[in-house]
Amino acid sequence: MKTRYIDKQEELQKLTDYLALTERFAIDLEFDKNRFQYGFTMCLMQVFDGAVCYIIDPLAKGLEVRTFFPLMEDPKIQKVGFELGEDLRLFHSMGCSVRNIYDVSIASKLLDYSQISLVNAIERILGINTSKGSQKSNWVKRPLSETQLSYAAEDVVYLFDLKDALEKTLKERNMLDWVEEERRQLEAVESTEQDALSHLKPRDSNGFTQVQWHVLKGLMELREELAKRSKRPAYQVLDKDYLLELAQDDAAIRSFHQKARPLRSLNTEAYKSQLLSQVQQLRQDALKSGLSDTELASPKMSKDEQRAARARKKHEEETIDTYLKPIQQSLKNTMGEHAAVYIMGNRLMRELALGDQGGLLSL
Repeated sequence: MKTRYIDKQEELQKLTDYLALTERFAIDLEFDKNRFQYGFTMCLMQVFDGAVCYIIDPLAKGLEVRTFFPLMEDPKIQKVGFELGEDLRLFHSMGCSVRNIYDVSIASKLLDYSQISLVNAIERILGINTSKGSQKSNWVKRPLSETQLSYAAEDVVYLFDLKDALEKTLKERNMLDWVEEERRQLEAVESTEQDALSHLKPRDSNGFTQVQWHVLKGLMELREELAKRSKRPAYQVLDKDYLLELAQDDAAIRSFHQKARPLRSLNTEAYKSQLLSQVQQLRQDALKSGLSDTELASPKMSKDEQRAARARKKHEEETIDTYLKPIQQSLKNTMGEHAAVYIMGNRLMRELALGDQGGLLSL
């Protein structure tokens, strides 16, 4: 297998010009999502044309990876990948709307393969053993090791073979249109903004008053700003559990050095005092805006609301058991268990049942 490492702009431009004349290429990304540094970062782009694997380094000085984006947006060129959901979200977040994709994992699921990884798909479908050792590597750090580069290359060099093997069976079963329909759905994926509250969950508001919840959201925004400035994941800047405690009680500031697990640059008395001032200001702002320091941010449901919720839940379960599970079982009988779960999974059944509160499925 030939590989070329692309870390210069002129090399990327030549590759882009060459691939613009092709009908398809295989692609995969290695990225970091708030694990080793702040944000959603493209760390490598692997491209295979059928003969050579090009490993493009978006973090190389002077290289502008957006040069490649017109190829990703070109509907005349097919992009073959595996489990492309997160890759597409990353492209979207960088302003690139990818077109004409072919996700090999969709084809494998429709043909009743389990939710397998690319490594397992290559082994089960092609009978080839590949490496597994660099899946959780630090792709931000440079220089990359030979092991990492080899692993990255293997993510694309077998995709054409996988696609061709699966498409042969899909064609025999008259299922090519199924893959096309799924492809259109996948292309419609939209990036989700990583806002400052992305680390908060609805259940975090349980037991918080309106004022305390306002303070917590403010503290999470402050943490996100610090993370962005320091280029560190938010969890490495200040501990979330500590901020939950501090939002409820100013006295928690006394345990700042023991519990907050701040960045070294923040682990000072000066920042401790600054943080307390920010908490107090957030609390004053909340009270001025009319928020309550006694009423809950997520109040408990009334008895009537509880009865209505129980009724909705009962209808949901009855709809799933009576109308949707038989459909799933029929799919299992004709297509296999894994394909059935992919097509009619529990999540889809819940969504259909929740959208059927008028009883349309029973008509």
